Amino acid sequence: MNPTQRDAELVHAARSGSVTAFTLLVDRYYPTILAYLLRQTGEREWAADLAQETFLDAFRALDQLPEDRSFRAWLFVVARNNLRHAQRRRRLRRIVSLDWLLASQRQPTPGSDDESLSFAERDAVQQALNQLSDTLREPLVLLSLGYSLKEAAEVLDISHAAARQRTSRGLRQLHNILTDDPGGE
Repeated sequence: MNPTQRDAELVHAARSGSVTAFTLLVDRYYPTILAYLLRQTGEREWAADLAQETFLDAFRALDQLPEDRSFRAWLFVVARNNLRHAQRRRRLRRIVSLDWLLASQRQPTPGSDDESLSFAERDAVQQALNQLSDTLREPLVLLSLGYSLKEAAEVLDISHAAARQRTSRGLRQLHNILTDDPGGE
């Protein structure tokens, strides 16, 4: 049985009142939703709050999930809408928070230069992602989480061609930011 069929069965059971079924869906998708929101916000606590809010909203609105729509894609739409609503509420530009940086630095690392470079590279990528518009950042984040271009297009409610174009433009701008090349290639 493929994951989409399994999700459909769990959604059906959750709609019938099974908390266990919904808990299985949360267990399956929480890490991915959290990673998506963390990449979008750059703030671990805010991302965790938004992830929790996403699952609460999804549970409340489970009856609104169209039968022909994948739970996974629908869940990302809920997360995306929650993020946008929260951004409007906060009226803040997304930046990598000092708390997130300090928490990341506290992770145990075996003193290897490669690992500290890895943190520095992740930090540079996060800061570069924060400079992109939502339109260009969102497909890149979804692709980095393992979504196909087709799935990213579904989550973002855009055509496959638009997703491909946004990804291409986003990658180009990301490259330009990371290489300090403001003029392009």
